[in-house]
Amino acid sequence: MANGPVDLVFDKFTPHHVPATLHHYCSTETFMAIVAGKSIRLSALSMSNDSEEGRLVLRLTEKLGQANRTAPAVIASLEAHWNEVMAANEGLGFCLSERGDLLSQWRGYAAQGRGVSLGKR
Repeated sequence: MANGPVDLVFDKFTPHHVPATLHHYCSTETFMAIVAGKSIRLSALSMSNDSEEGRLVLRLTEKLGQANRTAPAVIASLEAHWNEVMAANEGLGFCLSERGDLLSQWRGYAAQGRGVSLGKR
């Protein structure tokens, strides 16, 4: 049960909601680079084919504002400021999925199904 606005927003991230395994879809070339370098590189979020990548802060701002009954104009101002920050600075990320065999992920991230899905517990 949420005790405040932050708990309300982040309640879905509590341990009982954390998946046992997360998967990263990639091409075989990227897989080989991960294995050879024993590391994973972050990618520019602007290069993602998912327009929602990097937008979590905006959604959280709106939810927190609504939970605190913040004036819509204040929320809009915060969102506008955050959009300016995002436009001026490149965000980096590493995409993960809860599902290890999802057609849209194979098509979008794993070389049209010719790549791999790496699972990590």
